[in-house]
Amino acid sequence: MRFLPPSFLSFAICVSAWLFPSPDVPAAAPSQPHDFTVWNRLIHEELDGAVAGGYAYEILQNGKIVAWGQNGFARAPWERLEPAMPLTIFKQAPLASISKTITAVAMMKLWDEKGGRLLLDAPFWPYVKRFAPNPDPAVKKITIRELLMHRSGIARNPDVTTHAELGELLERPLTHRPGQRFDYQNNNYYIARVVLEQIAHDSYGHYVQKHVLKPMGILHMETRSESEAPMCGYTDADEKEPGYPFAWDCTRWAGGAGWYGSVHEMAMFIHGLQARTILSEQATRILFHDALGFDWETPCYGKGGDWVFQDQTGSGEVHSAVCCFPDGIEAAMVINSTYDQGPLSLLEDTWEHSRVRIARKPANARKKTEEKLAASDER
Repeated sequence: MRFLPPSFLSFAICVSAWLFPSPDVPAAAPSQPHDFTVWNRLIHEELDGAVAGGYAYEILQNGKIVAWGQNGFARAPWERLEPAMPLTIFKQAPLASISKTITAVAMMKLWDEKGGRLLLDAPFWPYVKRFAPNPDPAVKKITIRELLMHRSGIARNPDVTTHAELGELLERPLTHRPGQRFDYQNNNYYIARVVLEQIAHDSYGHYVQKHVLKPMGILHMETRSESEAPMCGYTDADEKEPGYPFAWDCTRWAGGAGWYGSVHEMAMFIHGLQARTILSEQATRILFHDALGFDWETPCYGKGGDWVFQDQTGSGEVHSAVCCFPDGIEAAMVINSTYDQGPLSLLEDTWEHSRVRIARKPANARKKTEEKLAASDER
């Protein structure tokens, strides 16, 4: 994947990022026309009949829906309970790692609220020391920004879900010096969740819903699945086997994953972020400059979520994606089946193919036209 280069973690560089906008920050208005019928045609051609479950997507231009589609099932016809439930843009889906984007935005919202008293380049450990009183000495040097950029150096470990497990994780030696290199893992964002709770004096889920989601008009995102007929994930389109029901309550450990929401709400979220609905201009620039909570930043700021699960109840996959492109286009998608390319790449490819190419005269033709106009002016 294409990640941003390392950021120089100093206050001076932060200030320069605020005063001199990064060209990577998405523009607020479209700069090139798109044929939005292409989105519908290409996505349906790619996915219809190719996935075992279904898919849904929504495309916005400056906050207005310009293309959308849905096909297949959130729960297939062969499910024993609640069969043949369509997958729509309003059906709740497990968002997996898109939860990291939500967490990063929440941290920057808290940064705004603290008015400079929360320093991203300050060590995170003082905020969690009562849960991790005996960390490896190098842990004490890891900053909040390095957590959010996956540059902490924290040892690889199964995902921690409790304060006790967090304490054990932080006692282990780091794999590399903080800030030295990128190493993606969910535990960075679980720690960020705990830090947020300690600073905000609030539970993670309540803070995110009150300060991030509800101000964007998003009222139904939760850290637990629907109690009735939750979405199932499926594998191969040729196998009509029961899917895996993604029916978890992730409230106590959400952060790196754990949020549930619809495609429509995902699109509202990514538009609210790009439209500066809740974050200040400075916080937004930092978020995009360091790609906090994103997978890559060219040609779009995008985040993908992948949940693949198997146990005695079955097996299945759910893949999700959000994108904000540099011309006012925003997109969200869920596919609840095996799909090797992934929805993030599919949305990027479709955006590229939907751009309207404006024919331009060759340089020599333009020169002749200019000469004719000049001669006409002389006469």
